[in-house]
Amino acid sequence: MRFSPDIKLIGLFAVMAIAVSATALVLGWGPGIYYICILGITAIGLADLYASLSLPSKICVIFPETVRMSRNRDAVLCFQIQKHAAFPARITIGLPFPESRFKTVYEKKIFLSENMNTFDWPITGLKQGASLMDVCHIQMPSRLGLWEIKTSEKIQCTLNVYPDMSKEKKSLAGLLTGAEYGIHTIKNIGKGREFEHLREYLPGDMYEDIHWKATAKRGIPVTKIFQVEKTQNIYVMIDASRLSARNAAAFSDQTARPIYAAESILEKFITTALSIGLTARQQGDNFGLGVFTDKMERFLLAGTRANHFNLCRDTLFTLEPRQVTPDFNEWITFVGNKIRKRSLIILLTSLDDPAIAENLLNHIHILGRRHLVMINMLNPASANPLFSADTIESIDDIYGHLAGHVQWHFLRKFEKSLSRMGIGFHLHSLPDLTVNIISKYMEIKQRQAL
Repeated sequence: MRFSPDIKLIGLFAVMAIAVSATALVLGWGPGIYYICILGITAIGLADLYASLSLPSKICVIFPETVRMSRNRDAVLCFQIQKHAAFPARITIGLPFPESRFKTVYEKKIFLSENMNTFDWPITGLKQGASLMDVCHIQMPSRLGLWEIKTSEKIQCTLNVYPDMSKEKKSLAGLLTGAEYGIHTIKNIGKGREFEHLREYLPGDMYEDIHWKATAKRGIPVTKIFQVEKTQNIYVMIDASRLSARNAAAFSDQTARPIYAAESILEKFITTALSIGLTARQQGDNFGLGVFTDKMERFLLAGTRANHFNLCRDTLFTLEPRQVTPDFNEWITFVGNKIRKRSLIILLTSLDDPAIAENLLNHIHILGRRHLVMINMLNPASANPLFSADTIESIDDIYGHLAGHVQWHFLRKFEKSLSRMGIGFHLHSLPDLTVNIISKYMEIKQRQAL
């Protein structure tokens, strides 16, 4: 606890000094009157301070344990103050918000009424993640208002800033309508792949559907009946290495760069993964996720429990990129051991580095034999075929477009190599990343490719 003199105490000394000086000149008093007045004011101030030392124990500030908000969206931090009946009506609350993560005021003057008071603190999260506030600073006047008493109170309040998914939900509103694909109803292709039951053979049944063991056991032809597989396993794998720490604006055109100036590639991947999770839950599929760098960082098996999406969201929103090179061999080994059932694996990564891309190409065929793999990355803004630019203004532009053509040619060659293995490779523009991936996922589900 600390205390400092208020402007009232300083003003009282000044007024008393002027009044005593004027009176001493008129009546001819000696200097002893000054000492008497100073001692009297000092005694009053010390008495006020002594009587106010117990005030901090008569107030209690109550904050919620967890406050949830979306990134770049206005939110409110609600808290309560309990006070004793004789407590001062005016106090100042200060909270140590991280300046780089939140946009808000750092102190607030509050006027208290009865014993319990509820207040709102406006706040906007600028960066997703979790921030812990463990202290609250309180400043209050003394009983006579001659001192400002400052104290701190321990609190436990966690501020969770989640990705803002409003744009993705608006983009997907026209893509998904109930359980159907697109704005028109599209029937599933094929007879289905999931076994339902056995029945006696009927004329017209295909020979390949005959269950020969059951036929031999019963002595009559028996046919297998299949149904469309309704529940499938969908996994999103996020590369959180140094490749994903770059600014997302580098993968957009000049007009869209200011929009994504404060967003990293990893943040975009997280938003896309959560959007896929919402879509999978809507479609009745099991959704799981994994995060890897040079090792497997986080992994959740696919599930459809009521709180499974919240668990996935809490796993991802605190994710930060690591300045390491991704180890795809380690990731493929882990996935091969953990995921046994055939699943759709959606990989979100950046492969504009040829050495890293070759590392993935040498090992990805192991997953392609068991699972349906779809590799996705943002299309670099500079990766364009030669002579696609409208204008050339300098020699540097010529060399820049030549480098972009080499990069574009490598990515197309890489795509063909993966296609021969039965693995999909897709380049997406930054604004359309989420919508394009979910469109591919719905197309795979409609074709029953799993």
